[in-house]
Amino acid sequence: MIDTKNFTREEFNCRCCGENRMHQYVIETLQKVRDEFGHPIKVTSGWRCPENNAESGGSTNSSHMAGLAIDVEVKSSFHRYNFLLTAMKYFDRIGVAEDFIHIDMDPNKTSKLLWLY
Repeated sequence: MIDTKNFTREEFNCRCCGENRMHQYVIETLQKVRDEFGHPIKVTSGWRCPENNAESGGSTNSSHMAGLAIDVEVKSSFHRYNFLLTAMKYFDRIGVAEDFIHIDMDPNKTSKLLWLY
């Protein structure tokens, strides 16, 4: 995986083992969101090994373990709203939690979904 304009490979590493099996096109798509959104995006979770996924409370078939999902932190309500408007142009699976937004592009799962945690 190569770095993009605003993201480094390390931002997507597993928090417990340091491995990274993210798909490059997912990172490149996040960069498109960042370019259009125009504000910093903090990655809070990228690729996860099975152990990290379990500790994080992820589902047993989490798209994070397939390298197809990213959780991001967007601080203000204003920025969260605008981030969501932009992200929906590029990602068709979005989950909104109180302290993060999950975006993924897993072709093996139902598309065009928006859910709350």
